[in-house]
Amino acid sequence: DCFLCYNKNLQELHLPNLQSVGRFFLDSNKILHELNLPNLKSVGNYFLCANKNLQELNLPNLESVGKDFLANNIILHELNLPNLKSVEDYFLYSNKNLQRLDLPNLKSVGDNFLANNNILQELDLPNLESVGKGFLANNNVLQELDLPNLKSVGDYFLYNNETLQELDLPNLRSVGQFFLSKNKNFKKVSTSQSSYNARNILNNEEGKEDY
Repeated sequence: DCFLCYNKNLQELHLPNLQSVGRFFLDSNKILHELNLPNLKSVGNYFLCANKNLQELNLPNLESVGKDFLANNIILHELNLPNLKSVEDYFLYSNKNLQRLDLPNLKSVGDNFLANNNILQELDLPNLESVGKGFLANNNVLQELDLPNLKSVGDYFLYNNETLQELDLPNLRSVGQFFLSKNKNFKKVSTSQSSYNARNILNNEEGKEDY
């Protein structure tokens, strides 16, 4: 299943006609720094893992991804996927230098969407409607989160995000358990009258169980 793994000399990869890939597409290619797949529409599990020098990622037509999309790519600073609509579990984790994420058409995500991306500062998800459990965990720079179309969330929606202070959820209707847990500087949740009751959200702020 592994297409390109453990290639010590691979620096750039351009596949202009590729439309879909299975699991384990690129893993542990130590000096790979550029990936250009302009017509790729769907990917399986474990798409990009441990490509430690990856700097540029061009996937303008990607629409759906499996589990473990990007993990341990420590140089990547920015990710823009303009046509992505749905993702499965563990979308982005441990990408230590990722600062900006733009997903303007994303509508649904699985569990553990963003975890351990320590310097993520900007997150654009204007059309997101539903998320699984563990949406945002251990991201210690992000201060504000605006999700104007979000309607439902699973358990542990926000966990241990030290700098997050404000959350705008005007259309939220249902939440799971432990909605806000261990976000020590959190101050404000904004909702609308027609959405989920703000008092219920705040009363569900701290969970006693381990994540």
